Amino acid sequence: MAEPWLGTRFAQNCSGCHAPGRKNLPPVLRRCSLSCQGCHVNPNGGGLRSFYGKWNENYWLRSFRVKRLKQPKLIAPFHKQFYGRKQKKLSVQNIRKIIRKGFPLVRSNEEFENELLYDRYHDKFYHVNAKSRREFEFSIPQTDPYRLMDEQKIDGGGDFRFFAYKYMDGEDQDLHPFLMEATFGIRYRPLRHTHFVYEARYLGVPIGQQMDTIPGQEQTRSLYVMQDDLPWNIFVMGGYYRPLFGNYTPDHTALAQEMASFITTGQANSTRNLYKALSVGSAPNVPFGNIHYIMKRVGTNGNDKETGIAGNFGLRFVTFGAQVNYSFWTTTDASEEANSKRVEMHAIEFRGTWREYIVGIEGVSMARDEELSDFREGGVITLEGKYRFWRENYATLDIAQANVARNVLPGSSSQIKLGTKHFLTPGLEVGVSYSMDSDDQTLPTAAKTDQTTLSFMVHTYF
Repeated sequence: MAEPWLGTRFAQNCSGCHAPGRKNLPPVLRRCSLSCQGCHVNPNGGGLRSFYGKWNENYWLRSFRVKRLKQPKLIAPFHKQFYGRKQKKLSVQNIRKIIRKGFPLVRSNEEFENELLYDRYHDKFYHVNAKSRREFEFSIPQTDPYRLMDEQKIDGGGDFRFFAYKYMDGEDQDLHPFLMEATFGIRYRPLRHTHFVYEARYLGVPIGQQMDTIPGQEQTRSLYVMQDDLPWNIFVMGGYYRPLFGNYTPDHTALAQEMASFITTGQANSTRNLYKALSVGSAPNVPFGNIHYIMKRVGTNGNDKETGIAGNFGLRFVTFGAQVNYSFWTTTDASEEANSKRVEMHAIEFRGTWREYIVGIEGVSMARDEELSDFREGGVITLEGKYRFWRENYATLDIAQANVARNVLPGSSSQIKLGTKHFLTPGLEVGVSYSMDSDDQTLPTAAKTDQTTLSFMVHTYF
């Protein structure tokens, strides 16, 4: 699942997704960016991780290295790499061999290095453009993601999220543990930048379901074909997936996520929608943009006629990991001729990091107009804060305030979430969250509800 804030966290680490000190290609050929594809195959974020995302998982998104599991040592800084040192005169044969296979990657004997040694100020190639593809490949060592892409045409991955929650008030104060989600993905690349991707997911529910019923509830998470790494880092894709809108996170209980779900589907917790779409986008470096033509929402009924456009445009910087993003979503559902439904959403987000703090703020406005039966509109502002107190361990604080109820009816709602996130070893995350929610509808038949929830999460991924 996507964690957009991690792009901000590692924005200043020049080895966050590949070996340190690689030379740049000219801008028209450059892939380096802080977009969702920095870690994921899908430009919309989430799901199957690319070789670059797995590099980050193995070397950086961890607090410990377990030797028994043969987890790799940390990468040494640029100045310790063979290609970062002054080279003796090499024969033409040796140069060709290095271009083809790369220098051996030098590892560090330290459990953790000073991360400042990996920033752009310690990388003499940071502003150096290679004059040719051969010169570019000369500075790419063995086991770098660029090399691994040539070694495997088929790769895959998976996620498991185990969840447990406990209401701190009311009659039901039992602990409810369950498998929230299991996702598997596979990718085939007949050519280096031509991708055929399929991802399946299994969803669990907290009450009234046995584990052995989950395999019978498989859903398609995505099925698409994509051509990427075109000039100016352009991608083109088509198939079945969820187009990107705003700050989409795996926490479907977040106030903004629930409100967006009500707006798009009329139901809570339905943000895992699947759409048939065509998309094109670009993220050459600082600026980025993508546009999506939505042809229908899949899995509702065979007569679905929901069509529309979604898009995202903004800037992402290395300095302070700063980011500004504007998103829009507009669809019309004409499945019922006499009662067409129109959805419109807009979001703007700012995010950045300073020292050990990562802060983001997002405002979302949304409206749903059912011609004969319903009209809802409202807005929500969310403040996200994270503090890295030791290695990859974070204290988190999320505050959200809306001018309507959670189901986007007249009223007001709010949410405060306190918690911690711990990335322990590669592929293992645990978290604790304490959530205080308030929902106040002004309709005569509605009443104010306050709820406090303690939740636990274990997330494994590969």
